[in-house]
This record gives sequence, structure tokens and C-alpha cells, in this order.
Amino acid sequence: MAVIKTWSVLDLTRETSDGYVCWVKWKLTGTEGDKTVEAKGKTKLERPSSVLEPYDSLTEEKIIGWVKAKINAESPIVTDELTGKTAVERWEDVMDKKMGWLNGPATENGKPF
Repeated sequence: MAVIKTWSVLDLTRETSDGYVCWVKWKLTGTEGDKTVEAKGKTKLERPSSVLEPYDSLTEEKIIGWVKAKINAESPIVTDELTGKTAVERWEDVMDKKMGWLNGPATENGKPF
């Protein structure tokens, strides 16, 4: 079974004068069956040089697109030369790795005495 990866917006910080979204708190969730893992982050968006889109017309899909573009733009050296994966794809690979740990054998700490 493959891990289903979902990006979502947790919160936005905007300038009230014109609605410019300057910070995005986001979450990447990986789900496989009844198990879930997640990673969270915060990305600063640059003010666009073109006309701002009205704040009320923004969608989560559009914001996540901006976040992914920013992550990839800031991390071009993170592109894996062997696999050709971008920084965003590597974030998504983390979900597979975390799910693998979750699906591993159960362990616990403690002493028998």
C-alpha cells in the first residue's frame, strides 16, 4: 500500500492593509491505512511584483502551490542528482520513511528489574 501525501495550510500571516500573505504555516500528512505521520513547516513568501490577488479569493490549493514553488526555489541544491527529485519531493519521501518506522516492529523502553 502506498503512502498518501496531503499538503494543507495551518495558518496564514497577512498584512491587513492589502492582504499580502507573507507567512504560511503548513503541514504535510502521510496516511497509509489507519496510520498517519506528519511534518510541519513555515515558509515566508515574497511580495509579488505584480498585482496582489484579493485575499478573499485565495484557495488552499493556490497557497500550497506557492509554498512548494518557494521550497523548490530556495533549495535548488537539494535536487538529488541521482534521482532528479526536487526539495518538495524529498519532503514527501520523508512521509514514506516515517511510515516505514511506524510500520516497524513495536519497541518500548525500560528495564526488566
